[in-house]
Amino acid sequence: EHVSVYPEGIGAAACFVLDEKGNVIESDVLAGETLILDSGVYTLDALKLVDGNFNPETLEHATWDNGGIDVHIRQPILRTLKKQGGDDFAVVTVDDIDRVIRLGAASGEYTLRVAGYEVDLSPLLEKYRERYAAWIANNII
Repeated sequence: EHVSVYPEGIGAAACFVLDEKGNVIESDVLAGETLILDSGVYTLDALKLVDGNFNPETLEHATWDNGGIDVHIRQPILRTLKKQGGDDFAVVTVDDIDRVIRLGAASGEYTLRVAGYEVDLSPLLEKYRERYAAWIANNII
């Protein structure tokens, strides 16, 4: 009968102030100004809280389209590989890069295997992670 819709960041904030049964716990972790960042594949969401409360009027400016890891990490790695590897990497797609990132997050090994070659993507991943962090710091924070 009644539905309330809240941005994803509210759920993240709730993790810090609610116990497993949904009861409020005493905590000052959200005191003052807090910014919750939710980086997805295609978007970046930023939710500003003041003393644990958010202003719904700011929600229209809370999402940056093309602010996610696709534009800032996956695509740049793919372009670099294709530029450096020529025809050997012509069949590599953004999904291949994504697979390496996901598997590497669990194993710590960021190796792309294609056309009989093995390429360690760690240096490229680190380079574009740093650039992404700088973009977030300069444009969002």
